[in-house]
Parts: sequence; C-alpha cells; structure tokens
Amino acid sequence: MILAERIGRALRKPTVEAMLSYTTGKHGRGWVYGVNTALDETGATLGPLIIALVLFFRGDYRTGYALLLISSVLALGALIVARINFPVPERLEEGRTAPARELGR
Repeated sequence: MILAERIGRALRKPTVEAMLSYTTGKHGRGWVYGVNTALDETGATLGPLIIALVLFFRGDYRTGYALLLISSVLALGALIVARINFPVPERLEEGRTAPARELGR
C-alpha cells in the first residue's frame, strides 16, 4: 500500500506543481504554495479525525466514508468550476512579472 501511495503521489505532484505555477504571477509564489500546503495538511488531519469521531460515537466505517464523500464531491465541483472559468490555464500567467534576471538589464 505504501508503494502504491508513493507512485500515485509521484504521478500527481508534478501536475499540481505545474497548475500552481500558473497562478504565482498574480498571487505570489510564497502565497500560492503556502495555501496549497496548508490545505493539504488540513485535509490530511481532518480526514482521520472525522473517521475517528464517527467510530467514537458508535458509527461505522460506511458512515465515516459517506461524510468524507461530501468533501470529495465539493472538491470535484470546484475543479469543474475552475475548468469552466479557466479552460486554458496558461492564460493565468499573463499577470506574471518579469524574472529578476531580466529586471537588471
């Protein structure tokens, strides 16, 4: 299972990094990657806590996963809205400032 998780992350991580890079011109690199990391850590913390709370209150795994399904559906909905509003992600780079090496010329 650990190997499968690592392979999945290796396939997913470069794609996420590329998508995030399109927004760094407008919002700043530190802010974009900071928010991404914060949301990632929040999800990694809340998911197990939700399952633990459901089990603590005499629920079962089916109920816990049903609650986690709500956040999954919301995430997919956000992706659909983003795809509709930004069909060509490269256009987000239009607000990007010139690199530091070009400013000195």
